[in-house]
Amino acid sequence: MYIIGPNDSRVHILKVNGITKNWKWNEKLMEFFSTLELFGLWNWVNNKSALLYFDDEKQLKDAENLMGKEYPNTCMGESNPID
Repeated sequence: MYIIGPNDSRVHILKVNGITKNWKWNEKLMEFFSTLELFGLWNWVNNKSALLYFDDEKQLKDAENLMGKEYPNTCMGESNPID
């Protein structure tokens, strides 16, 4: 299951830049969360970046590692919920 939209209740957020807001990237993000065996929740900040939400620090770190391996041309960083 996947949801696209903001989420203020999760404090473990990965900001991903260098991706394009389109259906192709939505599919890639769905596959990404599926690979991690996680509920997919993300929000497009603009046309080139998205916030990916996680329940805990381990999920966040696992996501950073996988994103770096699968999509090395993206730029990532942890995001404060108020960013």
